[in-house]
Amino acid sequence: ADRDGVVVLAPEHLVGQWQEQLERLFYVDPDEVPVLSHKDPTATEMLDEGRLSMLVVDEAHLLARHAFSEGLEGESYRRVTKIAAASRGLLLLSATPVLHNENAFLGMLHLIDPETHKLEHPERFHELVSNRSLVADVISLLAGNALPAVLNARLEQLRPLAVRDETLQQLI
Repeated sequence: ADRDGVVVLAPEHLVGQWQEQLERLFYVDPDEVPVLSHKDPTATEMLDEGRLSMLVVDEAHLLARHAFSEGLEGESYRRVTKIAAASRGLLLLSATPVLHNENAFLGMLHLIDPETHKLEHPERFHELVSNRSLVADVISLLAGNALPAVLNARLEQLRPLAVRDETLQQLI
């Protein structure tokens, strides 16, 4: 890859499909946009030549579900984390829902912003996901013309979730 190159990382079984479609549909020379397996260690070596302008990760959830793994899968995830951090752009492709895939979703968010979405406390992230309906209800009530009694009851349900957030406690 050149200094402003694009690299696509995909599951092994999709590498050929990506190469074919880039060439056939977009007239992209396969040498200009390398398509590598999630597990291919040569992607890291491409960074030695310069900063990528774009890293594309197809089926990102398959890679991100190993954010907490040891062994080769965990190493692959950590390698891609370094590549993502050194790339100017990052595109994660996945159609996996958040519910029941919280660790993979947190792993994808960590690829996007490792400082905001740390992997140290996945249980906190699970808690946020499980409470999203209540939070969404309160936000929709705030945006609408809810009766004060209805709004107050929902806010009281929200209070225990805001234990670690002094500002939110005050607002409630």
